Amino acid sequence: MSRRAVVAFVFCFLIALTQLHGAGQPYSLITVESLTKPQYQSLLGLGLDIARVDGDRLEIVATPTDLHDLEQAGIPYELMIEDMTAFYQARLPKARDMGGYMTLSEVNDAGN
Repeated sequence: MSRRAVVAFVFCFLIALTQLHGAGQPYSLITVESLTKPQYQSLLGLGLDIARVDGDRLEIVATPTDLHDLEQAGIPYELMIEDMTAFYQARLPKARDMGGYMTLSEVNDAGN
């Protein structure tokens, strides 16, 4: 197999891999509370990203696929932030494109 074919295969494999892992899907913040024991066990079986636990209240970072899985399992949830990327981008200063951090040239200019 030629080198070019190997590179093309690896490139296609990496693209397919990112698609399988939900790349580009918006992440939402949801809360789940007051679950029954079977619901709780079902929730744990889904392998979701539980960000915070406060008593019987769980905060979960979820993709649309995760939300669908919760609905299929009959687990009620409350949507807190629909699109976390947009939420955090809206909090950044408009003049800065690096999350409030300066580029090296901005640091050098500030020191002069």
